[in-house]
Amino acid sequence: MSTHLRPRKRRHLRFTRYLPVQCTVLSPNQPQPQPLEGMTRNVNAGGLEILLPEALPVKTLVSVRVAEGDPIRGHVVSVGEDISTVLGTRFPHGLAFEQPVDASLLRRWVSQPQKRRHARARVQFGVEYTQARTTAHGTCLSLCKAGMFIATERPVAPGKEITLCFTLPGLSDPLFVRAQVPWMSGEVSDWAVITGMGVQFLDLDPSKASAIGTLVDRLCAEASAPDPFPSLPPSRHTLRKQGLTSTAPVFAPSPPAGASGTGPGASHSVARSLPGQTHAPPGRRSRKCRPLSSGSVAPKLRAFEDNH
Repeated sequence: MSTHLRPRKRRHLRFTRYLPVQCTVLSPNQPQPQPLEGMTRNVNAGGLEILLPEALPVKTLVSVRVAEGDPIRGHVVSVGEDISTVLGTRFPHGLAFEQPVDASLLRRWVSQPQKRRHARARVQFGVEYTQARTTAHGTCLSLCKAGMFIATERPVAPGKEITLCFTLPGLSDPLFVRAQVPWMSGEVSDWAVITGMGVQFLDLDPSKASAIGTLVDRLCAEASAPDPFPSLPPSRHTLRKQGLTSTAPVFAPSPPAGASGTGPGASHSVARSLPGQTHAPPGRRSRKCRPLSSGSVAPKLRAFEDNH
């Protein structure tokens, strides 16, 4: 007789969030223990999954401070094997709180989507950052008046201060800015997430703030401008001329991820077949489906995309 075990349901919703955490072992043998600097990987109202530089025994009583908040008591319920992260080798620990935390504290950890205080512009320029006399390089992918996101394989741990050096597009002089890392993203094994860090500017002087704000406002205005070359449906005159009876535009689906312009899965035409439309056999060109010439709108579209 076989027994089917039902999967255990979680009592609390779990959220993936990378936040700085300090874990202190509560032991009577150590009156003043040194806290372990770590990072959360998952948070919920009943506990945490944290990455620590050393493994703690199961049932160890601890006190944790998440993002420099108030200490929370709990105990270790699980310890995983060491894994490689952007911070080095770390041991995943499952912690259970003595009492579930308040919902407002959990919302603060998760940072549920709210209306942004500053507009963000998509950019791409190099950034050099220094922390503890160590300099590394990254690429700024998002910029606002208060900070930026830097894609880098060597992100700095949250809570640390760094010095940024970057040159804004259109300017020649580099800017040196102090910043703090409030969060980071990605792991070596997490290929679906861009590895990098969010930084917040500190003590930004008026001239640098004005230069950054001017660029962000201009890029946001350009991004919200209407497309000068919109894809318009064919006119009824064109459809009647081609012998088509339907006036509803039917566009081809986008090629699947990873599909190139040629080969299986690629999209070769702009519109699907409509009633009455004919196509030429392979190797022959249909008179009713002519490709865009070199003097058509295609070069203008490519130039427009390159400039944006």
